[in-house]
Amino acid sequence: ALRDLDDALCMVHLFAALPSTGRITSNHTHTCCELSRHWQYYVAKSRCLQKVFVSVKGVYFQIEAMGESINWLVPHKFTQLLPKEVDIRVMLTFLEFYEVFLKFVLFKLYAMQNLQYPPKVDNRLDEAGCFLLAVKASPLTEGNEESNLSNQEPSESKPEVSLAVTTTTSVSSTALATLPTLFETLKASQVDEDDDEAVGFLAAPLEAALFAGSNNTLSAAASSLEQDGGDDGDEEERLRTFALPTDSAL
Repeated sequence: ALRDLDDALCMVHLFAALPSTGRITSNHTHTCCELSRHWQYYVAKSRCLQKVFVSVKGVYFQIEAMGESINWLVPHKFTQLLPKEVDIRVMLTFLEFYEVFLKFVLFKLYAMQNLQYPPKVDNRLDEAGCFLLAVKASPLTEGNEESNLSNQEPSESKPEVSLAVTTTTSVSSTALATLPTLFETLKASQVDEDDDEAVGFLAAPLEAALFAGSNNTLSAAASSLEQDGGDDGDEEERLRTFALPTDSAL
Protein backbone atom coordinates (compact mmCIF):
# COMPACT_ATOMS: atom_id res chain seq x y z
CA ALA A 1 0.00 0.00 0.00
CA LEU A 2 2.84 2.41 0.78
CA ARG A 3 4.46 1.75 -2.62
CA ASP A 4 1.26 2.83 -4.38
CA LEU A 5 0.70 5.88 -2.20
CA ASP A 6 2.52 8.42 -4.44
CA ASP A 7 -0.28 8.85 -6.99
CA ALA A 8 -2.97 8.97 -4.30
CA LEU A 9 -1.19 11.75 -2.40
CA CYS A 10 -0.57 13.79 -5.57
CA MET A 11 -4.24 13.48 -6.61
CA VAL A 12 -5.59 14.40 -3.17
CA HIS A 13 -3.33 17.44 -2.79
CA LEU A 14 -4.18 18.58 -6.34
CA PHE A 15 -7.96 18.51 -5.78
CA ALA A 16 -7.47 20.21 -2.41
CA ALA A 17 -5.99 23.20 -4.31
CA LEU A 18 -8.55 23.24 -7.17
CA PRO A 19 -11.59 25.52 -7.08
CA SER A 20 -15.05 24.03 -6.62
CA THR A 21 -16.38 24.57 -10.13
CA GLY A 22 -18.14 22.35 -12.64
CA ARG A 23 -17.96 18.68 -11.75
CA ILE A 24 -15.67 19.38 -8.79
CA THR A 25 -18.01 19.92 -5.87
CA SER A 26 -17.25 21.53 -2.53
CA ASN A 27 -17.55 18.10 -0.91
CA HIS A 28 -14.61 16.82 -2.98
CA THR A 29 -12.52 19.87 -2.10
CA HIS A 30 -13.31 19.68 1.62
CA THR A 31 -12.57 15.94 1.82
CA CYS A 32 -9.25 16.34 0.02
CA CYS A 33 -8.26 19.25 2.31
CA GLU A 34 -8.98 17.14 5.39
CA LEU A 35 -7.06 14.12 4.06
CA SER A 36 -4.04 16.25 3.14
CA ARG A 37 -4.08 17.81 6.62
CA HIS A 38 -4.27 14.38 8.27
CA TRP A 39 -1.37 13.15 6.18
CA GLN A 40 0.81 16.16 6.91
CA TYR A 41 0.01 15.86 10.60
CA TYR A 42 1.24 12.24 10.54
CA VAL A 43 4.46 13.30 8.78
CA ALA A 44 5.10 15.99 11.42
CA LYS A 45 4.22 13.67 14.31
CA SER A 46 6.36 10.76 13.11
CA ARG A 47 9.24 13.04 12.00
CA CYS A 48 9.87 10.97 8.90
CA LEU A 49 10.39 13.85 6.43
CA GLN A 50 13.58 13.32 4.43
CA LYS A 51 13.74 15.83 1.55
CA VAL A 52 11.89 18.91 0.24
CA PHE A 53 12.28 20.43 -3.21
CA VAL A 54 10.59 23.57 -4.56
CA SER A 55 9.92 23.76 -8.28
CA VAL A 56 7.65 25.62 -10.71
CA LYS A 57 4.92 22.96 -10.40
CA GLY A 58 4.89 23.04 -6.61
CA VAL A 59 6.71 21.61 -3.61
CA TYR A 60 8.01 18.05 -3.70
CA PHE A 61 8.18 16.12 -0.45
CA GLN A 62 9.88 12.83 0.32
CA ILE A 63 9.47 10.70 3.44
CA GLU A 64 10.49 7.20 4.46
CA ALA A 65 7.85 5.08 6.18
CA MET A 66 8.47 1.44 7.13
CA GLY A 67 11.44 1.28 4.75
CA GLU A 68 9.48 2.67 1.79
CA SER A 69 10.29 6.00 0.11
CA ILE A 70 7.16 8.06 -0.66
CA ASN A 71 7.16 11.17 -2.88
CA TRP A 72 4.29 13.56 -3.63
CA LEU A 73 3.72 17.02 -5.04
CA VAL A 74 1.83 19.86 -3.35
CA PRO A 75 0.73 22.65 -5.78
CA HIS A 76 1.42 26.29 -4.99
CA LYS A 77 -1.32 28.31 -3.36
CA PHE A 78 -2.30 30.03 -6.58
CA THR A 79 -5.56 30.17 -8.45
CA GLN A 80 -5.64 27.05 -10.59
CA LEU A 81 -7.20 26.97 -14.03
CA LEU A 82 -8.71 23.78 -15.39
CA PRO A 83 -7.58 23.06 -18.96
CA LYS A 84 -10.29 21.91 -21.34
CA GLU A 85 -8.31 18.93 -22.64
CA VAL A 86 -8.29 17.26 -19.19
CA ASP A 87 -11.11 14.77 -18.58
CA ILE A 88 -12.29 15.59 -15.05
CA ARG A 89 -14.68 12.61 -14.99
CA VAL A 90 -11.81 10.11 -15.18
CA MET A 91 -9.89 11.99 -12.50
CA LEU A 92 -12.92 12.01 -10.20
CA THR A 93 -13.24 8.24 -10.62
CA PHE A 94 -9.64 7.79 -9.51
CA LEU A 95 -10.16 10.32 -6.73
CA GLU A 96 -13.06 8.33 -5.30
CA PHE A 97 -10.81 5.28 -4.99
CA TYR A 98 -7.82 7.23 -3.66
CA GLU A 99 -9.89 8.81 -0.88
CA VAL A 100 -10.92 5.43 0.54
CA PHE A 101 -7.43 4.02 -0.01
CA LEU A 102 -5.77 6.89 1.84
CA LYS A 103 -8.20 6.67 4.77
CA PHE A 104 -7.31 3.02 5.35
CA VAL A 105 -3.57 3.72 5.14
CA LEU A 106 -3.85 6.67 7.53
CA PHE A 107 -5.83 4.60 10.00
CA LYS A 108 -3.04 2.01 10.10
CA LEU A 109 -0.26 4.59 10.32
CA TYR A 110 -2.00 6.48 13.12
CA ALA A 111 -2.52 3.22 15.03
CA MET A 112 1.21 2.48 14.76
CA GLN A 113 1.84 5.88 16.35
CA ASN A 114 -0.70 5.07 19.11
CA LEU A 115 -3.06 7.78 17.85
CA GLN A 116 -6.77 7.75 17.16
CA TYR A 117 -8.00 8.26 13.63
CA PRO A 118 -9.61 10.45 12.45
CA PRO A 119 -8.13 13.19 14.66
CA LYS A 120 -10.19 16.03 16.06
CA VAL A 121 -9.92 19.61 14.79
CA ASP A 122 -10.02 22.64 17.09
CA ASN A 123 -12.48 25.01 15.42
CA ARG A 124 -11.10 28.08 17.23
CA LEU A 125 -7.55 27.46 15.96
CA ASP A 126 -8.86 26.46 12.54
CA GLU A 127 -10.73 29.76 12.18
CA ALA A 128 -7.58 31.60 13.28
CA GLY A 129 -5.72 30.17 10.28
CA CYS A 130 -3.77 27.40 12.02
CA PHE A 131 -3.45 24.49 9.65
CA LEU A 132 -1.65 21.73 11.56
CA LEU A 133 -1.90 23.24 15.06
CA ALA A 134 -5.68 22.84 14.89
CA VAL A 135 -5.37 19.03 14.60
CA LYS A 136 -5.61 17.22 17.94
CA ALA A 137 -5.07 13.46 17.91
CA SER A 138 -5.57 11.75 21.27
CA PRO A 139 -3.67 8.58 22.21
CA LEU A 140 -5.38 5.23 21.90
CA THR A 141 -4.80 4.41 25.60
CA GLU A 142 -7.11 7.20 26.73
CA GLY A 143 -9.89 5.87 24.54
CA ASN A 144 -9.35 2.37 25.95
CA GLU A 145 -9.46 3.68 29.51
CA GLU A 146 -12.70 5.56 28.84
CA SER A 147 -14.28 2.44 27.33
CA ASN A 148 -13.13 0.37 30.31
CA LEU A 149 -14.62 2.91 32.72
CA SER A 150 -17.91 2.88 30.82
CA ASN A 151 -17.95 -0.92 30.96
CA GLN A 152 -17.29 -0.84 34.71
CA GLU A 153 -20.33 1.34 35.53
CA PRO A 154 -22.56 -0.26 38.20
CA SER A 155 -25.69 -1.99 37.01
CA GLU A 156 -28.90 -2.94 38.79
CA SER A 157 -28.38 -6.66 38.25
CA LYS A 158 -25.20 -6.87 40.33
CA PRO A 159 -26.95 -6.83 43.79
CA GLU A 160 -29.21 -9.66 42.64
CA VAL A 161 -26.21 -11.66 41.56
CA SER A 162 -24.46 -11.06 44.89
CA LEU A 163 -27.62 -12.04 46.78
CA ALA A 164 -27.87 -15.25 44.78
CA VAL A 165 -24.23 -16.00 45.48
CA THR A 166 -24.75 -15.40 49.23
CA THR A 167 -27.80 -17.69 49.32
CA THR A 168 -25.92 -20.40 47.46
CA THR A 169 -23.01 -20.06 49.86
CA SER A 170 -25.25 -20.38 52.94
CA VAL A 171 -26.98 -23.46 51.51
CA SER A 172 -23.62 -24.98 50.69
CA SER A 173 -22.33 -24.36 54.26
CA THR A 174 -25.48 -26.01 55.74
CA ALA A 175 -25.04 -29.01 53.50
CA LEU A 176 -21.39 -29.29 54.51
CA ALA A 177 -22.36 -29.16 58.22
CA THR A 178 -24.72 -32.15 57.82
CA LEU A 179 -22.21 -34.24 55.95
CA PRO A 180 -20.51 -35.85 59.04
CA THR A 181 -23.86 -37.01 60.51
CA LEU A 182 -24.92 -38.38 57.16
CA PHE A 183 -21.60 -40.16 56.82
CA GLU A 184 -21.94 -41.83 60.26
CA THR A 185 -25.51 -42.98 59.46
CA LEU A 186 -24.39 -44.47 56.17
CA LYS A 187 -21.45 -46.12 57.87
CA ALA A 188 -23.67 -47.73 60.59
CA SER A 189 -26.13 -49.04 58.01
CA GLN A 190 -23.24 -50.39 56.01
CA VAL A 191 -21.89 -52.20 59.09
CA ASP A 192 -25.33 -53.78 59.78
CA GLU A 193 -25.55 -54.96 56.21
CA ASP A 194 -22.03 -56.37 56.46
CA ASP A 195 -22.98 -58.27 59.68
CA ASP A 196 -26.04 -59.75 58.04
CA GLU A 197 -23.98 -60.81 55.08
CA ALA A 198 -21.35 -62.34 57.42
CA VAL A 199 -24.01 -64.30 59.37
CA GLY A 200 -25.53 -65.53 56.14
CA PHE A 201 -22.07 -66.41 54.89
CA LEU A 202 -21.24 -68.46 58.05
CA ALA A 203 -24.68 -70.09 58.46
CA ALA A 204 -24.34 -72.27 55.40
CA PRO A 205 -20.99 -73.90 56.42
CA LEU A 206 -22.23 -74.46 59.99
CA GLU A 207 -25.40 -76.10 58.79
CA ALA A 208 -23.43 -78.30 56.42
CA ALA A 209 -20.98 -79.22 59.19
CA LEU A 210 -23.79 -80.14 61.57
CA PHE A 211 -25.50 -82.18 58.90
CA ALA A 212 -22.23 -83.97 58.09
CA GLY A 213 -21.58 -84.65 61.81
CA SER A 214 -25.01 -86.19 62.31
CA ASN A 215 -24.47 -88.38 59.29
CA ASN A 216 -21.11 -89.54 60.69
CA THR A 217 -22.71 -90.34 64.05
CA LEU A 218 -25.47 -92.37 62.47
CA SER A 219 -23.05 -94.29 60.30
CA ALA A 220 -20.84 -95.03 63.33
CA ALA A 221 -23.84 -96.34 65.33
CA ALA A 222 -24.93 -98.51 62.45
CA SER A 223 -21.46 -99.97 62.10
CA SER A 224 -21.30 -100.69 65.87
CA LEU A 225 -24.66 -102.41 65.72
CA GLU A 226 -23.50 -104.50 62.83
CA GLN A 227 -20.37 -105.46 64.77
CA ASP A 228 -22.48 -106.47 67.84
CA GLY A 229 -24.72 -108.60 65.66
CA GLY A 230 -21.66 -110.32 64.24
CA ASP A 231 -20.29 -111.05 67.69
CA ASP A 232 -23.60 -112.67 68.84
CA GLY A 233 -23.61 -114.93 65.78
CA ASP A 234 -20.04 -116.02 66.46
CA GLU A 235 -20.94 -116.80 70.07
CA GLU A 236 -23.85 -119.00 69.08
CA GLU A 237 -21.70 -120.79 66.54
CA ARG A 238 -19.01 -121.46 69.15
CA LEU A 239 -21.60 -122.85 71.60
CA ARG A 240 -23.01 -125.07 68.91
CA THR A 241 -19.57 -126.33 68.00
CA PHE A 242 -18.58 -127.14 71.53
CA ALA A 243 -21.97 -128.60 72.37
CA LEU A 244 -21.96 -131.28 69.67
CA PRO A 245 -19.13 -133.44 71.07
CA THR A 246 -20.68 -133.41 74.48
CA ASP A 247 -23.94 -134.84 73.24
CA SER A 248 -22.19 -137.56 71.26
CA ALA A 249 -20.16 -138.55 74.25
CA LEU A 250 -23.27 -139.03 76.30
